[in-house]
Amino acid sequence: MPAFIGVDDLTSMVFDVDDLVSKFQLALYRDWDSVEDDPRTCASIGAKLCTYKHWFAADNFGPAPHLSCISMSPGLHKKLMRFRLSCSDLHVNTGRFVATPREQRLCYCCVQEAVEDELHVIFECAAYEQLRQHKYQHLFANGMGANRNLKAFMSLDSAQHSIARFIADVFKLRSQCLSGSNV
Repeated sequence: MPAFIGVDDLTSMVFDVDDLVSKFQLALYRDWDSVEDDPRTCASIGAKLCTYKHWFAADNFGPAPHLSCISMSPGLHKKLMRFRLSCSDLHVNTGRFVATPREQRLCYCCVQEAVEDELHVIFECAAYEQLRQHKYQHLFANGMGANRNLKAFMSLDSAQHSIARFIADVFKLRSQCLSGSNV
């Protein structure tokens, strides 16, 4: 096999698709099982994978609940997906790009001196408490807010549209907060 394979070379190659899928699955399961347990304490290398596995991934590699929410607008769906994939503008994510130590990626919208991660904005940040208690109280009823299980919260099948709207409202408030804080 040549050192560099071009597109023209691929057309003449024969692949055993089942074998490739099997190899990818084995590698995925091996890597998936070795991911640390707590996104807040895991090493920086692999933190995004750890966050996704423990806070957002569907059990047994099934489809995420938001994928079946066809009535959601593309813009709202994009906000939800960016949040779930740790691609949002939260300081825990943006701090990676400038090598800010994770413990210094604090929330600028509250005085808790907490890392601004997904768990913080959904359940802990005081800046969004009014949203949780009033407009989205149905999402946080029945102890959902008390147990702070982000994976269970993000997996509520029938609430994906409301969760996406809550996240959009959080980021709207966050933007207002940041524009007034000179960050």
